[in-house]
Amino acid sequence: AGIEVSPHKFRHLAAKILLDDSPGAFELVKQLLGHENLKTTANFYAGIDTRRAARHHHRLLQRETEKVTPPLGRLPRKRKADQRD
Repeated sequence: AGIEVSPHKFRHLAAKILLDDSPGAFELVKQLLGHENLKTTANFYAGIDTRRAARHHHRLLQRETEKVTPPLGRLPRKRKADQRD
């Protein structure tokens, strides 16, 4: 992509992507980054977890409502009795 990223920032990006996809997955991030203690991971990345969780919850609600709500658009017009084929 032509973007230079330091290894340290690349680690942060990897953690962010993981936590955006799975809010609260601190154990997974801990293992990925090689932290000895889960507190290290949680202390550094938990600050923005509330927003992540809210976005994740919003996506879940959207997915569930799409199952039961038809997409917006025009409803088929009713035909008059004399217009039937």
